[in-house]
Amino acid sequence: MLSSQTTITTEKANKYVKQMCIHFSHKSVVNESDSTPTIDFGFGTGQLVANDKSLTIKATAQDVAALEKTETVLGAHLERFGFRDKVIVDWVRN
Repeated sequence: MLSSQTTITTEKANKYVKQMCIHFSHKSVVNESDSTPTIDFGFGTGQLVANDKSLTIKATAQDVAALEKTETVLGAHLERFGFRDKVIVDWVRN
């Protein structure tokens, strides 16, 4: 399993997590049963961890192509939702 992550410094982390979960729940499986929601796209997953000062997203997938797709989907949506705050997503591969 391959993985990468990004951390965004923001006081709106919980808002972004809620927005991402609602948005993706229409087409993907979203598990919000614990404090770290997970979005399953089928080709990869995203785990969302929010606190008072930041949002960390961990992307995982079976291969490089699927990981890149997962990063692109998660990153593009977060940047779109956070455009007023000038959110920029930079992934770091683990």
